[in-house]
Formats: sequence, structure tokens, C-alpha cells
Amino acid sequence: MEALAALSVACNVLQIIASTCEVANAAKKFFREGSDDPKLFTQTEDAASLCRDLEKELAKFQPLSEDEVRLARIAKDCVDSRTVLRTEIEKLASRKTQGKRLRSVQAALKAKVSEGKLEKLRRSMETHQKALELGLLTRICLRQDLQNFIQAHSKGQERLEGLIKRQTDSFKQVARAETQLSELSIITQLSLQSTKTRDDVTQLFLEASYREKRQGFLRSLEYDGMNDRWQSVNDNHRGTFRWILQGIRPWLDSDEGSAFPPNTESHLHPDCSHAAGFPHMVWRCFPCWLDSPSEKIYWIQGKPGSGKSTLVKSLVREFGGLFPVVRRSSATDRTVLFHFIWAGGATLQKSICGILRSLLHQLLSQNAELLDSVIRGSPHLVSDHRCDRLTREEFETLLDSGISQCGRPVLIFIDGLDEMVHSERNLADTHDNLIQLLYKLASIDQVKLCVSSRLEPEFYRGLNEFPTLRLQDLTRQDMRLYAEGQLRRSAPVDKLHDEAYDELIENVCEKADGVFQWLALVVQSLARGLRNGDSLAELEIRLRTMPEDINDLYRVMWSRTHEDHGIYQEEAARCFNMVRDWSQFVVEGSPIEAFHLVMASDPSKANCLLQDARAISPDAVEAECKAHSRRIAIRTAGLLEISPNGRRVDFIHRTAIEFLENSPEGRKILSYD
Repeated sequence: MEALAALSVACNVLQIIASTCEVANAAKKFFREGSDDPKLFTQTEDAASLCRDLEKELAKFQPLSEDEVRLARIAKDCVDSRTVLRTEIEKLASRKTQGKRLRSVQAALKAKVSEGKLEKLRRSMETHQKALELGLLTRICLRQDLQNFIQAHSKGQERLEGLIKRQTDSFKQVARAETQLSELSIITQLSLQSTKTRDDVTQLFLEASYREKRQGFLRSLEYDGMNDRWQSVNDNHRGTFRWILQGIRPWLDSDEGSAFPPNTESHLHPDCSHAAGFPHMVWRCFPCWLDSPSEKIYWIQGKPGSGKSTLVKSLVREFGGLFPVVRRSSATDRTVLFHFIWAGGATLQKSICGILRSLLHQLLSQNAELLDSVIRGSPHLVSDHRCDRLTREEFETLLDSGISQCGRPVLIFIDGLDEMVHSERNLADTHDNLIQLLYKLASIDQVKLCVSSRLEPEFYRGLNEFPTLRLQDLTRQDMRLYAEGQLRRSAPVDKLHDEAYDELIENVCEKADGVFQWLALVVQSLARGLRNGDSLAELEIRLRTMPEDINDLYRVMWSRTHEDHGIYQEEAARCFNMVRDWSQFVVEGSPIEAFHLVMASDPSKANCLLQDARAISPDAVEAECKAHSRRIAIRTAGLLEISPNGRRVDFIHRTAIEFLENSPEGRKILSYD
């Protein structure tokens, strides 16, 4: 038997011995405790397989040396022992299936195969194991043929190891070079990525900084009360002012147009297709003016209270949609800007700088690209976000730059030119300077301006050459629609279509003479009479007693309310003065509220709240404000109005302020405080 084969047989024998000892120990445990080891039968089958392989291997080698004979004998003894053990295990398996008789079977088994037999079998295996480990394996391994094989293999191994070593060194060099290249590539990529990350972070920081700069500039353009006048102007009554958008021809075909005096002075352009054959009309066709490339300014003039602001507001909505976004007309792709000047507001609400800031804010707030362009073009003007430091000329420069770069036609509405107040605080805010501003804006390409004012000398001189309309001459039908709509809410159902009531409405419109504010006040009085059950004759008497001049009407309203020995005069005068002075001397740009009037009328409540804000509950304060709002309307004869939520108290119209400040009766009323 060759040395390697003998060594292989010895290893197999050792494996069988180890397996046999393990199975024997498992069997002993079963006999003692009755516990079933699931590996017992599997190990038995594995051991049987090893024995069969060992028998086949021993049969191959003949003749055998002394050591090999001894090895074969040990191997055969191991196989026999395994056979005996396997037989006992199989008997155990067959008895286990009897179920409930398990305890009796175990007892019989213990009697037949005692623990001594198993122990003897185990000790026999250990004896063979020691014989192999102590001597037999050593002699087998020291055999010359095995040593020769090992030496020869060792020499060959040296050559092989040398080859492998050289090849390994070559591989290491290649791997080292590739590693260096990889490291260099990684370093390069990391450097590039680091640079890119740093650039990205820097860019994000710059963008955030620039975005804050843009928003800061826009915020600085805003001012308190910038849109108060727009919000306080009443919306037009349904169906009114449609004529201005329809043009001349539909108006001429109406009852109002056909009845208009034919010899009235005209400012109608002779090329207007709507007015061919009508050279003596009182207004320039508004749609024609919009389409004209050469005409830049349109002037809406009218009496005090004729509805100029309401008309301008309706035009803004028509061409631009809802406030406050920068509007673009879908039909003409125009950018629409507007500003409503307010004589009763704060300084900026009635100044040229306030107009410029309002227009500039609207233009830039919805066009980021235009905003960026303006900031880049004038960095010195917007660097500190303090627009209150800029001069009027600098605002004009910014607005000119923005409009010029807008890229589309711009339509600007400015209402209430006559409400610009010249005072010691606003030395430059004269009507002449305002007209010069209009000229500058109109000189910008693709800009058109629609402005409104009373017919005052400065505006007539500066704007008379441009297309115009006199509003009080064109609103007769609108007034009728308004009067009918308001009176029918109060009239009995059986009188809605009475011809006598139609005649009453016609008389009201005739006496109004184009002054919507007068019409609104008179219609309110007639509506109260209808609700009180007044007859038609009584309503006609009420109408005849109404003075046709708006100031005289205010005087009558006041006298009727305070005919009871002036019992309300002091409280009314205090309210008038507080509303007049609030925005100028208390909180500029912030409207006075009903709450302020309540506290002023009852100092004890004010002191109580100042000492302890929880002394009066919010519900109690709200209830007091509602009650006081109704009292104010009565005390002031309707010259003051309060918004539904009580957040704004103001005069019903500019003419009411003028009555109090400019007429002897009005100044006397204010002196009661």
C-alpha cells in the first residue's frame, strides 16, 4: 500500500471511531433518559456509509506490511463495532413506533443491551484511536516512500513558489500602478466635486442674498395706505359705464345720445370711424384712443361727485382684472398700472413720490426679470433698500427704465389729479409738477395714460389739448339705472312699474345734473320715505326740498339731524375732527377705526383698558363698537361712513370734507368740538 493511501485509510478509521463514539453516547442518553435525539438515526446512517467506503478501500491494497495489517485489523474492528451498534439502533427505532408502549420497550432494551455493553464498545473505539494517534500514524508518515514524495513535492513546490512569487510581484506592481492611478483619479474627482460643491454653495448664497435684495427693494417701495383710496371707492352699479367701452356709435343710437345737444364743443378726432358725420360730440371715443398710436393721454373730467373715481376703477377692472397683481389685458397684452390719489390720506397718498412708488411697485413685483434688470442698471439707487431716501427724479429714472424694458404696451390709470395737496410738507407736489410728470410718462414709447380730475384751471391748461370727456354729460342713463335699482328695493311691489314713479326717478336724475354723489344721497332719502310708507306726493315734496348744490345738500342733512337744539353737535364735531386729523397727526397711513371713536367718546373705558387690558372682554368691546357705529351715522348726519367690520371710518366723499372745511356752516360745525 502506498504511503498516501495508508494515510488516507488511517484518517478514515479515525473518522469512523469519532462517529461511533458520538453515536454510542447518544444511545446511552436515550437508554438513561428516554429522550429522543433526532440526530441519532442520521448519524447511524452516515457511519454506515463510511464503513462501506472503508471496506472497499481496504480491498484494493494487497499485500500489506505489518503496520498496514494492523491498520486493516483496526479498521475491520471498527466496521464490526459500527455494525453491532447499528443493529441495536435499528431495534430501538422499530420499538419506538409502538407509541404508548414506549416505557416498556425502554425497560426491555435496557435489559438486553446494558450500559456496560455500550461503554465497552466506546472504550474499544478509544483504544484503537490511541493506537493510531501514538504510533501507527507516526510510522506510516515516516515511511521512506512518503518522505521521498514529500521531498520531491517540496522541490517542485519551491520552483512553483518561485514562479508564483515572481508572478505575484508582477501582479503587485501592476496593482500598485493601477491603485495609484485610481487614487489619482479619485483625488481629481474629489477635487472637482469639492470645487463644484463650493461653487454651488456660493451660487446658492449669492442667489439667496440677491433674492433678499430684490424683496427688500420691493418692500421698501410699499408704504402704509398705498391702496386705501382704491379700496374705498365704490364699485360701479351693475350695467353702468358700459358706453365708454362700446364707443360712439352705440351711444348715439341710445336715447341719451340722440337727445344730446348737437352744437356742443367737440374734441373728437376727425378720423374716428365711430363718429363719421358727427363732428360736434362731447367726448372722444375711448376704444379709438386706445388704438391710436399717436394719442398718449386721455382726460376724464367732471364735477365733484360725478363718479370719476368709480369710472376709473371700473376701467382698471375691465383692462386688468383684480387688484393687486400687475395686470395684462388678454386681448392686447398690455401691462396695466394705476394709482388713486387721496387728499384725505397720508402724505405719500397725495404726493408725486407716492404715485411713482406705487406704479413702480406694481410694475416690478410681478416681473422678476424686469426687477433684476432695473436693479443691475441702477445698483446705487437700490443698494440700501431705503426708498424713502430717493428723490423724485430718481424714482422717475427707475420707473422710466422699468417701463422702457417692459417689452409690452403699458396702460396707466391715475385718478384724482386735483386731490394732490400742495403744502409746506409737499412743496414740490404742485399741480403743474404733476402735469409735467404726466408728460414725461407719456413720452415713453408704448405708454398711454388715462387720468381724471375736476375741471380746474391748471388741468384745463395742461390737458385740454388731449382726448377728453365730461362725465356729468354722459351718465344720465347710468344714474337712472342706479336710482331704479336702489328705489325698487324699498318700493311696494305694486308700484314698481308705476309711470308716476318713473317720472319721479326722471326728476331725480334731472336735478342731479351729473353729480352721482348728490343722486346717491337723495335716493337714500327717498328710499327711507318709501320704507316709511310715504305717498308719491310726499316723495315729490321731499325731492323738491332737496337743494341742487351738493354743499347745500350737506347743510340740509345736518340741520335736519340736529334740529333738536344741537344735542348731537358736540359729539359729531369731535368725530369729524378726529377723522380729519388722524392720518395727518396720529398714525399716518393707518385709518381710524370705530374702536378709537368709542374710546374717545368714553375716557373711562379707555383708562380702564390702559390699566388692565382684560378689564373688558373682547365681545363686550365688539358689541360697543357696533352700537357706536350706528350712533355715529346718526350723529354725523350721514357725512361719515363706517365699513361693515368697523375697521375704517371715513367721510362719504371728498365733497363732505370740503363742505366742513370751506363753507361757513361747515367751519361752525367743526367748532362745536
